Amino acid sequence: MLSSNGIVVEKANIGRLTDCSAFEVEDLKRHFETEGYVLLRKVLDRRQVEDVRKQYFTMYPQSMLIGSPGSGIFSGNVPADWPDHGRKGHPAFDFVQSSAFLELCDSPRLADLAEMVLGVPRVKRIVRTPLRSFVKGTSASRAHTDEAYLNRGTSKVATIWVPIGACTQQMGALAYLERSHELDTKKMFEKFHDSSDRLRGKHITHDLNVLSRETGRKWLTADFSPGDVVMHVPQIVHASLDCQTDMMRLSADVRFYPDGEVADPRWSEHWHATDGY
Repeated sequence: MLSSNGIVVEKANIGRLTDCSAFEVEDLKRHFETEGYVLLRKVLDRRQVEDVRKQYFTMYPQSMLIGSPGSGIFSGNVPADWPDHGRKGHPAFDFVQSSAFLELCDSPRLADLAEMVLGVPRVKRIVRTPLRSFVKGTSASRAHTDEAYLNRGTSKVATIWVPIGACTQQMGALAYLERSHELDTKKMFEKFHDSSDRLRGKHITHDLNVLSRETGRKWLTADFSPGDVVMHVPQIVHASLDCQTDMMRLSADVRFYPDGEVADPRWSEHWHATDGY
C-alpha cells in the first residue's frame, strides 16, 4: 500500500504518469502546458547520478548505514546528536555546494530541456536547489505548489525533479494531482490547510485522499530509475509518498527560468533547511 505522511492513499485515487520519452518536441511542449508535467527516462548519465548518490551517503556515519559506506541503506540507527535534515552539521547542508552536486544540477541536458518546454533560447538555473532525503518513518512532502514558495519573480519557471538514484513509489516517489494547475489553489489552501497536521507553512494538506475526492482527480506517480527526471510547472499540486524501504530516498529540485527575466531574489543563495523558503 502507498501512503503519504502515514495516511494510506486509496487505490482509486492513484494513477500513472505518462512516459513522454518518445514524444516529439512540440508534443512535449504541449503536454507540459496541458498536463503540467513531462516525465522523461534516461535523461542523465546513470553512472553520474549513482556516483553523486554514493558521495552523499558517504558523508553519513557508518552506524546509520547497512553495508559499505555510501550504500544509502538505512540501518535504523540514528545518532542522538544527529541534526535535522538540511541544518548545519547535516550532510545536506554542505553537499548542495559540492562540485559533484553542482555538476549534476548544471548538466547541459537539464538546461536544454528547460529551454525546450519554456520555449526560450536560453535559461538560467535558480541557485537555491533543495536536496531532499527521506528515510523510513519520516514525514513526506505535503501537498503544495512551487508557486506558493517561489512568487517574487517570474512565474515562467520549470522545475526538474531529479531522483538521485532509484526512486520507486515505495521509496517515496513524487506524485502529481492531475491537471491541478488548472485549479484555484488559493481556495484549496483556505479550505484544507486548517485541518492539516501542520498549521505553519504554505502547504495545502497532508491528506492526499481529501484533495483527490474534492477535485475528482487522481494522484499520478511512477517508479524512477537513475537518470530519469520529471519536469513540472510551478502551479501544479504535488507531494511525495512515504519512504517505506530501507533504501533511503534522495532527490533534488533543479529549477530554471528564462534568461533576461528576474527570478525570486530569495532564491539566489544555496539552499539549507533554515532559510525560510
